[in-house]
Amino acid sequence: MTGGLAARPADSWRGGSLGRDAHDPARMPEEPLVPESAVTPVAETLTRFTADPRRRMPGDTARLDVQRDGDGFLVMGAHREILLPRTGNRRYGRPKLGLGALTDDGDSALDPREIRYRMREWSRTHDEIGDWINELRGHVGDAGLALVIVDDTGFEIPWELLWLPEDPGGELRPGWMGALIKVARWTTIHRDGRDPSGDEPEDCAGEVVAFLGAGMEGDFAALSRFTERPYQDLPAFLARLRSERGGLGLVYMACHGRYGTTTSRLELGGLRVRDLQAPLPAIRDSHSLVFMNACHSARLVNDLDLGDSILRGFAESFLRHGAAAVIGTVGRIGTAYAMKTACSILDELAGDQDRPVSEALRDLRARIDSQTPDEPEDPRELLEFLYAFMYLYFGNPHTRLRLRERGHD
Repeated sequence: MTGGLAARPADSWRGGSLGRDAHDPARMPEEPLVPESAVTPVAETLTRFTADPRRRMPGDTARLDVQRDGDGFLVMGAHREILLPRTGNRRYGRPKLGLGALTDDGDSALDPREIRYRMREWSRTHDEIGDWINELRGHVGDAGLALVIVDDTGFEIPWELLWLPEDPGGELRPGWMGALIKVARWTTIHRDGRDPSGDEPEDCAGEVVAFLGAGMEGDFAALSRFTERPYQDLPAFLARLRSERGGLGLVYMACHGRYGTTTSRLELGGLRVRDLQAPLPAIRDSHSLVFMNACHSARLVNDLDLGDSILRGFAESFLRHGAAAVIGTVGRIGTAYAMKTACSILDELAGDQDRPVSEALRDLRARIDSQTPDEPEDPRELLEFLYAFMYLYFGNPHTRLRLRERGHD
């Protein structure tokens, strides 16, 4: 095929997915830029958030802050010893690289080979970031380095797909950042004082509570070792999260997701963001990991109807309600691959209780990347590669999930 994948029916190359149909009337055009006057000045936001960030930061952890600057963005990197000064110029404009739009069936969709090419090109011209991360890699080592990315732009930059070049000395291998080092995301949460780059990591231990939407019963294969019966009734599932019964290590959701540029258009298996306004004591008291295995579940939106430049979504909502960490996706994921991914991640974490969640995701991406041809003739050969990089982790990069199999005390 010589044309892009957008011209082909979705099922001819993607297969079934966890998202709604591409022609869903709820789909919205890309959000307009927020006027510069509506954005907190970058100097204020960066200074407020990153004031002396190295005081509590472990030596193997760094943080990259990303903030709007008019029609573009600025970055600033923090580490105990290696800093990235506030950086931004005309090359730091608003990119159109969000995987959710580029892999969907709308006008923005691209051949996966083009997506990978664009990420290599974008990375090449934002070399200040790559050079800083490579310096950290040389100082800490790939195995130990963890990077927390606090991106409040709403630009949906796929940071895990930042291409890191080989260093001049040839000591660092090139590759996609999310397959080389541990990467964690965070977003500014109103009146939340947590700092995932400096706080003590959590141990998410306890019961597994799961909700499986229609057509997602296959995901129980990943959970049957840890829970006897999943919820298939959404009100009953929510009632469990709103109860005072804590002790939840993992809250798992597998369902179909829908995306739009206002919070009212976001949906997970019938769940709306507004349904999460009430406190969720079971999550708050447990500091659980929430795993949303659903299309678009980790996407955050700047709802212009609210006009406060705060990013919202399901990931932000669960974090605000006290979840220690969240896993979700930023695009449409094939149903069979989503189930396979959940099994892989949970099996690896159950096999090594001391392994950070972000490390399991790093290794998943690395394994799939190693199995992907560099120059595939068929764009479908890149599909699993893109799916792997659509899974994002929010939280402390050193947080662990300690699963307990049924029948084991």
